[in-house]
Amino acid sequence: MLKYQVKAHSRPCIYGSPSSSMHDTTLTSRSCSSISLNSADSASSEGDWGTLRVYTSNVKACTDYKTIRVSTQCTTRSVIETVLSKSKISCRDPNLFELWMEITTKANNNTVRTVLKLSHSARPLELQRCHPANMSRFILHMTSGGALVRVHDHDICPQVGINPSSCV
Repeated sequence: MLKYQVKAHSRPCIYGSPSSSMHDTTLTSRSCSSISLNSADSASSEGDWGTLRVYTSNVKACTDYKTIRVSTQCTTRSVIETVLSKSKISCRDPNLFELWMEITTKANNNTVRTVLKLSHSARPLELQRCHPANMSRFILHMTSGGALVRVHDHDICPQVGINPSSCV
């Protein structure tokens, strides 16, 4: 079953039927989505919108996941910032977090899970649309080299009279 279809404007699908012409507007399957993603007519300034489910149990124990609405133009960095603000942990530095994509495939009747660390410039919604529904998921992780430090600024310089920080 197809989750969505890509509308091709004046471009034949190389996988489509041989009877499709250059000037027909046809609905094609996801196999032509790479042509659609790279074409100028599908790359609008705002992009298409969709939802991402980001699993956050590694970051905040009381939540399993957060669902956010993003465009195809949203980068991994903006997704991390959105999830952190929705989780009410916006005081944390987004540079301490990374987004991983877990892709599930089948090989020799066995389930194979591949985990990819996404760069900050990657576009998660476009990556999700390259895979069948429920075969990929996004996981928010804290970077292995980073550490959260709580600084009590009133202890550093007590004569300034700064109240203790409430940021966790």
